[in-house]
Amino acid sequence: MLYELTTLSCSLLEQDATSDGARRWVSDADASGVLLGSWRTEIGELAQIKVLRKFETMQELQHERERAYMHTEPFHIENSHMQLDLESYALFPFFA
Repeated sequence: MLYELTTLSCSLLEQDATSDGARRWVSDADASGVLLGSWRTEIGELAQIKVLRKFETMQELQHERERAYMHTEPFHIENSHMQLDLESYALFPFFA
């Protein structure tokens, strides 16, 4: 099982649009993975949208990475000042 934590950093006034764009991105017909949750940060560094997804195979995860990297507006974000961070995680084999 593989997991991806996506962090979208935006201005406070753009949080609603960023959240809506991320929701549409993960529910697109060509999207892979399972959405586990999404959050807005209210403690610590503000104006961030966190999206956690689960993938069954490395190919699914790589497909999503390529989709984000090759798209002109990943996560349907139109603002060029947006910061996008993608982090991958896997369980330790002895936990599976």
